[in-house]
Amino acid sequence: MSGDPNEPVVMALEPGSRNGGAALFVLGALACIGGAIAVFVVSSPSPTSGDIGEIAALLIFGALAAFGAWSVWNSHAILRRDSLELHGAWRTRIIDRSDVIGIRDPQGRDNRSRLALKTGRPIPLEPYLIRHPAFRQWLGTPLDLDEDELQRNREALESDPALGANLDDRRATLRRMTWVARVGTAIAWLVTGWTLFWPRPYEWAVGIALALPLIALALHVWSDRIFSLDVDKNDARPSLNNLYALPALAVAMRSAVDLAFVDGLDLLGAVAVAAALFAAILAVLDRRIVARRATWFPLAMFALVYGYAAVTQADTLLDKATAVSYPVTVRGKHISGGKTTTYYLDVSSWGPGKTSGDISVTRSQYDTVGAGSHICMYVQPGWLHIAWYYAGGC
Repeated sequence: MSGDPNEPVVMALEPGSRNGGAALFVLGALACIGGAIAVFVVSSPSPTSGDIGEIAALLIFGALAAFGAWSVWNSHAILRRDSLELHGAWRTRIIDRSDVIGIRDPQGRDNRSRLALKTGRPIPLEPYLIRHPAFRQWLGTPLDLDEDELQRNREALESDPALGANLDDRRATLRRMTWVARVGTAIAWLVTGWTLFWPRPYEWAVGIALALPLIALALHVWSDRIFSLDVDKNDARPSLNNLYALPALAVAMRSAVDLAFVDGLDLLGAVAVAAALFAAILAVLDRRIVARRATWFPLAMFALVYGYAAVTQADTLLDKATAVSYPVTVRGKHISGGKTTTYYLDVSSWGPGKTSGDISVTRSQYDTVGAGSHICMYVQPGWLHIAWYYAGGC
């Protein structure tokens, strides 16, 4: 920067972008407020409750748009020699240059780069600020914390005596383990496609898909936790995430499409227990997952997915009991479209606690029956005592 080093350099959005963004919000606010006035005029002098609700909604959206315009117009940054001022809609944050330790790559739901500080949480930065030449010059050459962390993790792995007697042996071991992880990813994609699109024979497809996550955990233990179970770009360890995550998701999707259960609460309780057990196993096997808060939500979601897949498939595939049949009358049928097509029959009441309504069936069943036809609903007790049912001929 040239000139007086104490002179502030004001950085804001480019005039076109700033003015244009604020103008769009203003137009939105005017449209909403105008719409509210139009509804009021049309409904006057006896507006209904629906009219009042519509007016209120339009005024709320108008107020939000007006706030958006004010926020865009006022947000800017002031760059000084030893500090950075970030002016937002509600407050101004002042950051000392001496407190800055580096930059984190885009992450989180907003996918923004972050300014890492010695004290306090990292601060998300707007793209215009990251790109501004004066800001880059003010930063100088800050440490890329993600690259530095990856390098330190790589050096720690390459110095682990469990991988070999010398550096060359340890690097060779890591290359072999990386190859194993890539082969595991390829197998995971193949099994996922098989399970989703052509699960024949069904028991083999879902059985192998459910086994792959357990194989991934076994590999992790066998490698003395050198394999990673997480997706972390700063982790130099070969990742088995695809091997245990993709097949489990495929089986869960199969269960949602293929299976139906009599009591959802029974199913929910069993899935919650299985998910908690699986999450605990993952947390014990790979403590880095627990150490990073960003992985808590994915860990919980995967545990639920695998718990649901394992419980539903075990309950149905291992159930060898005799089914109880209930004759029903088909009152109608319809198709639900979208990303997937689901076929429904509207049937009369059947079984204990099951009222009339829609049941999902295969396309062949859908094509062979019509209104007035008679079919049977079959109820099985379930290997885990979670009753399930399916439709068929009597």
